[in-house]
Parts: sequence; structure tokens; C-alpha cells
Amino acid sequence: MRQQQSGQRREQYEERLPNLFLVEIGEVRGNRRHPRDYRLSEDAPYREIITSESPQAAKKLVEWSEHLGEFLARRGLTTSQIRKVFGEVRRLWMEAQKGWTDVLTRKVHLLIPKLEYAARKEVAVKALRAVLVPSIREVLEGGNHDEIRKRFERFVEFFEAILAYHYAFGGK
Repeated sequence: MRQQQSGQRREQYEERLPNLFLVEIGEVRGNRRHPRDYRLSEDAPYREIITSESPQAAKKLVEWSEHLGEFLARRGLTTSQIRKVFGEVRRLWMEAQKGWTDVLTRKVHLLIPKLEYAARKEVAVKALRAVLVPSIREVLEGGNHDEIRKRFERFVEFFEAILAYHYAFGGK
């Protein structure tokens, strides 16, 4: 789609970002790209990372979180932009150590709107949300409490790894 506005060319674009399993959605104005949102590509390994305890899944977790952490740091994501969500994830993880309950399942569901709220303005947070929301949904499809707890622990590892690499690549 192309539009002329104020003498400036506007064109919508969608571009797959290599190694990130993300599709960037945005607009070209003049000669500059302006990302607006992100979505996961079809081959994103989040299901395997969340559902499998295998060494291959762990390797994918490390590789993908490294790429994501670097990307988010370069896009200017700050830890304060995601601190509330990550803090809540850590509180839930600590609570889960005592045993999984329906109340915890409910609280994990409520992480999704918290991520949506955090992503309302910042494009970099939208990229993180695009990864974490499907991962949370995969956690919740675990069925019984034991499986949900295991999946949630792997989700926490994934989230922590993304943040660790974000910080390692200069994220503030």
C-alpha cells in the first residue's frame, strides 16, 4: 500500500528478521523505515523451548535469547519498561516453588494483558511481547498442574536468558 502525504511517500512493509523468528511490520516514510509492531514467524521455536526438556531445546533457548537480547538492546529497550512484568513473573515463580494451584494459573493468564499494557507505546516492548505472549499461552496449554509448572519454569528460564543477553549487549 502506498500513500502520498505532504509530498512524502508512505509504504507499508513486513520483513522477516533473520535469527529472531520475528516479522517486523511498519511503514516506510521517505527513505526511512518506521516499525510499528512485530509478530512471530511460523517457524519460531517457542513451543519446543517451553514444552521440551531436551538439550536441543535448551540450545535453541540460548541461541534465540541471545539474538533477541541483542536486538532489544539495540532497539533501546530499557529494563524499567519490562520490570513490572518480569517482577511479576519472578513472584509467580517463587510462589510456584510451593506447588502449582489454579490461582497461579489465573495469575499467569493475567501476564498477557500486563505485557499488552507494557507494549502500548514502545515498539521494542512490542517485539518482546510478540515472543512472550505465545510462550505464555504454550505454558497454559500444559493441561495438569505439574506440566504447567514445568512449562512455566522453562518460560522463566527463557525470559531470564533474554534479559541477561539484553543487559550483556548494553541494555539499560
